[in-house]
Amino acid sequence: MLLGGALFAEEDFVLAPTMVTATRSMSPIDEQPYAIYQHTLADIDGGVGRTVLDRINYGPGVLVQRTAPSQASPFIRGLTGEQTLLLFDGVRLSHAMMRPGPNQYAAMIPAHSLSSIDVILGSSSVVQGSDGLTGAMDFRLSPAGGTSESMSPWLKAKTDYANGSSVAIGFDSGYDSKGWLYSFDASFEDYHNRIGGKDAGTRLFNFNAGKNEIANTSYDQRSLGLRLAYQGVESHRFEINLGQVSQNDTPRPDGYFENTNKGSRSDGFRYFEEQTFNYLHLRDHWDLNKSWAQQLKTTFAWHQHIEDQHRRQRQDNDADGGATKRYRLREYDNKIDSKSLDLEFQSGFQNHAITWGTTYSREETKNSLFDTKGAYSATPAVADLLVAAPTNSTSTTVPDGSEYNSLGFYAQNDHHLGDGWSLLYGLRYSRSDWEYVNVNNGGNVESSSASDLTWNLRGQYFFSEGSRVFAGVSKAFRAPNLTNLSGFVDRGGSGVFAQGSSDLDPETSITTELGYSHTCEKIDFSATLFDTRIDDLIARDVDTTAGNVENVETAHLYGFELDASFGVYEMSSWKVGAFTTASYVRATMEIDLNGAGVIEDNISRANRFYGKSGFSLANENGFLGTFQARWHDAYDKVASWSGDSDSSDIRLTVAGDATGAMPGYAVFDLRMDWPYRNGKTRLGFGLENLFNKSYREPGSGADGAGRNLFVEASLKY
Repeated sequence: MLLGGALFAEEDFVLAPTMVTATRSMSPIDEQPYAIYQHTLADIDGGVGRTVLDRINYGPGVLVQRTAPSQASPFIRGLTGEQTLLLFDGVRLSHAMMRPGPNQYAAMIPAHSLSSIDVILGSSSVVQGSDGLTGAMDFRLSPAGGTSESMSPWLKAKTDYANGSSVAIGFDSGYDSKGWLYSFDASFEDYHNRIGGKDAGTRLFNFNAGKNEIANTSYDQRSLGLRLAYQGVESHRFEINLGQVSQNDTPRPDGYFENTNKGSRSDGFRYFEEQTFNYLHLRDHWDLNKSWAQQLKTTFAWHQHIEDQHRRQRQDNDADGGATKRYRLREYDNKIDSKSLDLEFQSGFQNHAITWGTTYSREETKNSLFDTKGAYSATPAVADLLVAAPTNSTSTTVPDGSEYNSLGFYAQNDHHLGDGWSLLYGLRYSRSDWEYVNVNNGGNVESSSASDLTWNLRGQYFFSEGSRVFAGVSKAFRAPNLTNLSGFVDRGGSGVFAQGSSDLDPETSITTELGYSHTCEKIDFSATLFDTRIDDLIARDVDTTAGNVENVETAHLYGFELDASFGVYEMSSWKVGAFTTASYVRATMEIDLNGAGVIEDNISRANRFYGKSGFSLANENGFLGTFQARWHDAYDKVASWSGDSDSSDIRLTVAGDATGAMPGYAVFDLRMDWPYRNGKTRLGFGLENLFNKSYREPGSGADGAGRNLFVEASLKY
């Protein structure tokens, strides 16, 4: 299908020198038939918030939820967690142990090693395989070197009143007679308990009630990154990227009484003693200069996620109906190692740019649970927790020693038809298989697999330079992961645990899109309409059998994204601009009540209308000032059915009402940046949340920052 006629073409098609890794297309971003938004390093540096993900929040199609301040889970067109796809420099960051719904892994990206974050809305399953039902996010590493100097050290630092401080140092080396390029960076972030808005104390309890310091929101994070490139072999560029990001003693606010008012969490806690992400990427770019394969990119990657979670809570003794209290202390130790190999060929023929290749990954887990029950004491001590001996539990996050393998073959053709028309179409075969010990079924070994064909058909037409319309339809699929199949995880801070099911079918989706963009000297405008229908959606606790994970009938998500910036006024060396983004998602699912009929319910936390709008002031010397509003409409289309209802999610009910509905908000920010020495020195300061509003992104475990003065600086030699 892809090569028809192209093998007999008389001339080769010259491939472009740039590539967006998540779509595997060689065309520039503004010439691809996708809704793609690239947040560059300059965009990120000019944003507000604690971390890199805060600084792209409220962008087109993306809203970031934080169950804990040390965690981050981007919602992409209404879905998050394992149903979206996270990539790290083109390598899958999503893994087989990702929990349903919001999870923490996007926060473990080494922010100071990045060059951009690419958001690809809609399915890219043809080239990336499972997951990504509504979109993908690719955290792209800065290339090694990045300078023409033999050695260029740099430093970045930030401090703010509401959060804390961070500092990063590093160096780049872009010249070496033997062909080596180097980059190194290290960072340390020290965040104290967040200072919330004027009404933050109304959502705090016990001794914290009425205060604006939000308990259990402090943490620190460290990162190291090293990137090497070698260009001393003709037609090759070898790359080595390795690093580590770690967090220690990071609390989850929904595990504490003072954040939730849940009596069972009196004298309790829930925190990660350690979260660590280790990574190694080995990559070779080879210019083959063959008609059938001009370029070959080979990538071997190793990712390791380690997390040690501690929980203590006071609970009723099941044996006496609650007359006696006891403590329960649990320590979950989880580790997953992911190894992958990716072969990507780029072939160019007349009017055809063809990408084809294969991917393979193997994932292995190591899981344990230290579960101790002890007598209750009004003044608990360590001895009280160790009255009962530790037990071997069948309730580890997933069974110890689980394995998950994935294999895929794909081909995609970017076909330039001429006269402004182009088509992008492709096909992929994907297969995943798994094996684990089912501790809830007599210790039997469970093994099975799932496979599917996914496809993509997109077209676009350029009216003129900078003006185009595109449309597309694509199929995506997601194989159930280990947590879906065999996991034992709680949901929504409710204390109710969901048990995985070995009988799950894969999710499949069909997405239809229509988009338009226009770029000229004073206007940059894009808008997209989308409609996604998902069959066999994997959901939790949606029928009357609480605790089970199952496939529901169908889900339907539709909406739009808008992104625009305008040159409003220009005088002498000054320019005034305006900008706005807006995203809307409506999401429902149909639930079959095991022969008792079918009902429709909202998908939890998916229904949203949000964005940001503001003005900018810039001059020819590089000064940039921005005034913006970040806003979110009321979250009132709540999930209401059975154990998966928003009414049982304390992250929603504490900040909203008993149904899980939450109020809307608008938060105003002011920021100014001054560059010096041709941009090598930069000083910035600003006020976040000017009017000290108390607000919370729906589903997050704590309020956002209140009025916050921040100062930051960067220096490069």
